[in-house]
Amino acid sequence: SDSNLGARLFGNASNNRWQYNAAYFDLLEKDTNSDLNTFEKREQKVAIANVFRQDFLVPGYTLSASFHYSKDEPNFHYDKNGILTRPAPVGLPEPHEIVSKYVGVAGDGHVGRLNLSNAFYYAFGRDELNVVAGKGVDIRAWLGALEASVDHDWLRVRVSGFWASGDGDPGDEKAKGFDSIYDNPNFAGGPFSF
Repeated sequence: SDSNLGARLFGNASNNRWQYNAAYFDLLEKDTNSDLNTFEKREQKVAIANVFRQDFLVPGYTLSASFHYSKDEPNFHYDKNGILTRPAPVGLPEPHEIVSKYVGVAGDGHVGRLNLSNAFYYAFGRDELNVVAGKGVDIRAWLGALEASVDHDWLRVRVSGFWASGDGDPGDEKAKGFDSIYDNPNFAGGPFSF
């Protein structure tokens, strides 16, 4: 369900302590009922570049920096049930282009006995016709996530926190609500666990 048409260039250096990726995807449309890929293009292109540093500051902790680019082209899409899904059937359902960029840092690993996973992202770009505001808006949004845990024999005590910016005034010229490029992101263990 998550494999898309794409190309990837990757490598490593310094005995694999540095790793890098550059990838480009031409996303496929999803089936309405199964959420599996179809063979129809979605008209959304995504490019990603990232670099990882293993044993950052302490052994066992990996830090990554990344840049994501998404160009969602203007189009109409009706699902298998005949429902308009793109553009969103809210406000002005008129096709419009959304170009969004994400810069972020994330980490995963352990510092002594403390297991850590963390991420911080800033999204920016332009929605040429936001369906709620009824006009073009500039995207400016934030996301932060942290999960910390400690293992005691067979027991893992874990605490997770997630924060994403919202938009207190969706009618102005700034879109401040954070949104992911790809639907169905997972946090705190995945889709079927807490």
